[in-house]
Amino acid sequence: MFALAASVSVPCFTSQAAARSCRTVSLLPRRRTAVMELSPTDTESNALTLVDGNFWLYQTFYALAAKDPMHLQKNRHGEPTGAVCGFIRQMDNLLQALPKTTHFAVILDAPESSKSRRAHLSDYKTSRPERPIELRVQMSKVRAACDAFGIPVQSCEGYEADDLIATYAREAKSDSMVSIAAVDKDLLQLVDDRVRLIQLQGQRYEETNASKVRERWGIEPWQMGDLLAIMGDSADDVPGIRGIGPKKGAALLNKYKDLSGILQAAREGTLKLPGIADRLLQNLLEDGPRATMLLDKVLALQTVHDLDASSFREKFKVRQRDEDWQKRAENFIEKEDMPILKRLLKRAASFLPGQHPEASQSSNLEARHKVRERKKKKIG
Repeated sequence: MFALAASVSVPCFTSQAAARSCRTVSLLPRRRTAVMELSPTDTESNALTLVDGNFWLYQTFYALAAKDPMHLQKNRHGEPTGAVCGFIRQMDNLLQALPKTTHFAVILDAPESSKSRRAHLSDYKTSRPERPIELRVQMSKVRAACDAFGIPVQSCEGYEADDLIATYAREAKSDSMVSIAAVDKDLLQLVDDRVRLIQLQGQRYEETNASKVRERWGIEPWQMGDLLAIMGDSADDVPGIRGIGPKKGAALLNKYKDLSGILQAAREGTLKLPGIADRLLQNLLEDGPRATMLLDKVLALQTVHDLDASSFREKFKVRQRDEDWQKRAENFIEKEDMPILKRLLKRAASFLPGQHPEASQSSNLEARHKVRERKKKKIG
């Protein structure tokens, strides 16, 4: 199981979409980093963090839109870079907040990633606004920045980021504890004693584990897809069964286990539950087939068979912040005129992901010495 250690303030961006059902982590004075640790009883050596890059990038972009000085940040060529800079800071904050992370990756939607789902639901995600041009022009720089800072980025043609996250999480939890940095309700289906969701809410990191899903939604995490099929999901323009919301849906799932069991009881005339009158029973019979199809074709998190999920153990290893890392990061910062990211380089001299901050401070004396010597040579 996951446990949270003492936590502290980090630079952050507010997300109105962040789930309100999560565990709150208190903060201490600024410029130190929230530490979210695995329980001491865990024996696994691997801890994987998967980031819903689309969410965090949008969150950063729209937060910066309210902060003109950073939002207008441009490089020497007049190209906007504020979202890129903010995104990299967020990724660094996540690594600092999860010091036992051994594997880390940003997962992005591929172009036309919703096409297969729209084949079954034409209105799927159609109410979402188009990605602003100011953000679109920064996408290639986001990938370049991640490469410079040693952050793996993964997408797969024809699949949404959620599908890749699900594929990696299912593979990884056999020998790793998994943290998913996201707020998507769909991903709650993955939560168990080895998988959790984490978010940044205001100035606090928050955790959603299995007990929090039960507390907020009244169901087991694995039932979340069935609940969304029943109540609908306005965020993705997925219709539900008319007249049945989250409370009635949860009550039905508690009694009949899943959507199939509910519809079987409705067809057999054995469905009995307070609040489910004849009108709602008729809605179940009429809307049930569509809900069943949407659960299978739209709401279910697909396994990406074209993906070698086991490769994460090599591809997603957290890169050591050594002299080569420093050089690549410095080159990117200089090229894109992002002096604010130089703070990350200073912090890197005393912190290595995958270790406790205390241990990394003592083990990085040599790395800090090399950095200082290199700077002296430049000055000389």
